[in-house]
Amino acid sequence: MGGFMEYEGNRPIRVLFPHELESYSLTGNGDFPRISKAEILDKSKGDAIWKGVAILQTGWFVIQCIARGVQGLLISEMS
Repeated sequence: MGGFMEYEGNRPIRVLFPHELESYSLTGNGDFPRISKAEILDKSKGDAIWKGVAILQTGWFVIQCIARGVQGLLISEMS
C-alpha cells in the first residue's frame, strides 16, 4: 500500500516507515496521520470468494501432507 507519506502542501516528500511513524508523533513533526476504520477496510481487496479459495487450497495441502505422512512418503524432495 505504500504506507503513510509526509507531504509539503500537495507535494509528497517521502514515505514514513513504521519505525519512523512511532517517533513522528512523539517529536511533534507535523500532524500525526489519522486514518479511519472505514479507510483501512477499504484497502482490503480480498472478498469472500477468494478467501474461500485460499482456505480450500490450504486445507487440500494439509490433507495431502497428512496422507503422505501416513503412507510413509516424503512430503518434499528436500526431506
